[in-house]
Amino acid sequence: MGWIPSGGTSLTVAESDGTPSVSGVSTILVSNTTLTDNTGGSVTIAMTPAGGANTALSNLASVAINAAVSPGADNTIVHGTTALRFSNFISGGAFSIYKAASEANPTATLGSGVLNFGAGTTNAVDVGLKRSSGGVLYVTDGSSGQGDLNAHGLVITDTTMVTNLNADTVDGSHAAAFAKVALDNLASVAINVPLVTGVGTALTLAAAAPITDAAPSISLLRSADAFPGATVNTTGANTILAGGIGRRIFTVVAYNNGTMASSTITVVENGESFTITEGSDWDAETSEAVTATNIAAAIVNSAQFIQDATAVGAVVRIVPGPSVYSLTIAKTAADAGMTATSGTDGVTQTAGDFVLGKTAQVKFADYGTNDILIYSGASFAAGFELSPGVGGSYGPKFLFYNSTGNPIRMGDNQPGGMGGLVQALNLASGTSLNWNADVGFVRISPGLVKVYDGVAQASGPSATGSGNIEASTAITAVGTAAYNGVIRTGVYRRAWTNAEVVALGATKDAELKVATLPAKTVVRNAYVVVDTNESYLSDLTVALGRTGATYIDYIVASNAKAETLGSELVTNGAFTGNATGWTLGAGGGTPDWFYDNNNVSHAGGSATGTLTPTTPLVAVVGTQYKLTWTMAHTSGTGVTASFGGVSGTQRASSATFNEYFTATSTASLTFTPTANWVGSVDTVILKEVARTVYGDAVAERGTNLTGYDLPSYTAVTDVYLNFVTTDGTYNLANALQSTGTVYLMTETLP
Repeated sequence: MGWIPSGGTSLTVAESDGTPSVSGVSTILVSNTTLTDNTGGSVTIAMTPAGGANTALSNLASVAINAAVSPGADNTIVHGTTALRFSNFISGGAFSIYKAASEANPTATLGSGVLNFGAGTTNAVDVGLKRSSGGVLYVTDGSSGQGDLNAHGLVITDTTMVTNLNADTVDGSHAAAFAKVALDNLASVAINVPLVTGVGTALTLAAAAPITDAAPSISLLRSADAFPGATVNTTGANTILAGGIGRRIFTVVAYNNGTMASSTITVVENGESFTITEGSDWDAETSEAVTATNIAAAIVNSAQFIQDATAVGAVVRIVPGPSVYSLTIAKTAADAGMTATSGTDGVTQTAGDFVLGKTAQVKFADYGTNDILIYSGASFAAGFELSPGVGGSYGPKFLFYNSTGNPIRMGDNQPGGMGGLVQALNLASGTSLNWNADVGFVRISPGLVKVYDGVAQASGPSATGSGNIEASTAITAVGTAAYNGVIRTGVYRRAWTNAEVVALGATKDAELKVATLPAKTVVRNAYVVVDTNESYLSDLTVALGRTGATYIDYIVASNAKAETLGSELVTNGAFTGNATGWTLGAGGGTPDWFYDNNNVSHAGGSATGTLTPTTPLVAVVGTQYKLTWTMAHTSGTGVTASFGGVSGTQRASSATFNEYFTATSTASLTFTPTANWVGSVDTVILKEVARTVYGDAVAERGTNLTGYDLPSYTAVTDVYLNFVTTDGTYNLANALQSTGTVYLMTETLP
């Protein structure tokens, strides 16, 4: 169809929206159209396609695609949206997912009942899941096989779906590689990790009881054997049974305490020890909590068996772990800086008989402080028995048995027999011990032991008295005629403490009872030992004797302040020409200690570093020491001396001071200033205060201590220790450190 304008006039042809528009058109040719005269010189041409789809594909009917469909660009076309979704994808082949157009292999495929996965790129799929039959799912190797569990594994996380791996759920060729939950399909088991119980639970190893009248099975706990071909390690492994480890903690009391500097911590795990040192392995710094954290980290770095060490505030908690059976901790810092606390370890107990083989040995090793108790309910030949008694009617027993099974008793508290720890100890001629000897000792009654003939244990005359030994048969002296020996001696030992002296009260003259002597007791000798001399009262004397003799008939009034000093412990305490042998400002900053003219001075500022010997002086716990030192004080709060874990008085004046320390730890000598103190220290002297003994010199012995003093043949006699001070200001209640021991040697007449 065509249109030709009349008169040759040209036309303008445009789309209905005005664009595009073509002018100067003289002829328009159209096909398959509908032409409509709109009048006024305007027409409409409507084109109707014959059976085709529109560009929106909104007029589709039944569609059959007979060619491949590809997107216009890679990885840009999306099928569906979250609001408009396809209902189903139906495929006769497989789905493959690639990461990029250049990938040669997919990362996942789905088809033929198999879901496979791979890394993509040049790697083919290598693992998958495949349905084999109803209820059975296999792990595959990504190909057509059902898979190899040993090679590819079965990993299950965050689920408990698999509860019984056996031939019904796993390829039968691999079923034996897994244990059932009940562990009733175990074969030979090799456990290569510790077995740890849950909190509040117990681990019980027991053989199953028989369900018929059959002998029950034994349970065997045995360590590893030596390698049969060994030439060096030929001994089998030990089996160790141990109770639980008690609590082990360190508590940082004051991180800046002088004794913390260069102090050590020693930990012994299963007999193997390691030591960590402040300044090299850990630092005492900033605060108690930070210091505790540093210590915990150092312990973890050095430990072999300890599972962990954690800091909670200022406390370091040690977690022993399942392989630790022995654990001890120690430190050298004073308790004012840090403490070490050990709880009680558990014990290993047996409820039934503990039977040793004929060739077995019992050995006691020092693995801790817990007692080891051995109980036996029956006698057996050629052995020994330790027991707490039978039915409560006997006391403790320690019985040795000879080859015929007859007991040779030690400490057998038989009814009506010899109470006590040791009943009979026989001595053969010479120095050997023999249970078939012809002489021995027998305990007759409390405080009385008799020499006897080794057979008639109760023979001989009876007597009483503390610590008596009485001969019951004639004893032949070497080279002389027979005599009936009688040895009845005793030693009274009475220690006194400063607290007892203080408890005597606000008086200048008082007594402590030493002993009550039985009748017929002869005093042979006496000694008074001053362990630590009194340092506070201006004077103090001690005397030993009876009331009627004004307490001085055995030891006269003796000076309880007298000092017996040992050798000098300090090197270069006078600082003559230098400060060699001393560490100036340990742990402190500046301004600090510095060497001056034959002394060591401290400049006030912000430093509190200590003055201490470079080689630490190791104190002996329980020993008394005397420190003499001179201080020149300029200003500030002062300086404090300490030794053996004991701190003296803070000094703030120019003077020479004498201080006494009874060591409670091994901590070295330390001078600790306050930050603002200005002054100097000079002439440092440290010596051990030795015990002073009274009783050897004639002048120290009372008038009745002549080697034979019989206070009374018929009555008991009290012996006292008398304390006297003439201090014009203070009395016995002000005593500071008076301690000592009295020894009284006696003999009881027949």
